[in-house]
Amino acid sequence: MKEYTVFDAWKITFPKDWTSKYVEEEEQFVFYAPDSDLTVRITQFIASGLDGSYLPADIMEKAYTCSIPNDAKAFATDALRVEGYKEQGFDIRSKSKKCTIFQKCIGYYTDGELLTVNIFGSDSEACEEALSIVQSLEKLPTSGRSDDYIKA
Repeated sequence: MKEYTVFDAWKITFPKDWTSKYVEEEEQFVFYAPDSDLTVRITQFIASGLDGSYLPADIMEKAYTCSIPNDAKAFATDALRVEGYKEQGFDIRSKSKKCTIFQKCIGYYTDGELLTVNIFGSDSEACEEALSIVQSLEKLPTSGRSDDYIKA
């Protein structure tokens, strides 16, 4: 297993044979499984009002849920909890001309912060198994919210 620090604030562990990169134009970390189309994308949003105070958690929740299609199905996230954050998980299924794409979306939010973890793949079981990677997610204890999160 290999441990990664994302956005200078979170720690997550992936199998050693996965490939990782930071996509600067999308401001997200992307992890790829070998010999598979299984992909995990992690994105962080920090938001504050004009007065500099962090936006309330309910606004961060709305920002997350507005990105989820109406036909998505919620799933239990008890095993995916991170202390100090609320979370919601959704299953999404979409069809392309060639195959069905399965997606698992997990949003972690608190005042002024939203972290999304999205798992994509054409194999539903592989996407489900990848949730074990998300179980390793931890907020680093000394990290705060930072605008300097573009480091990989």
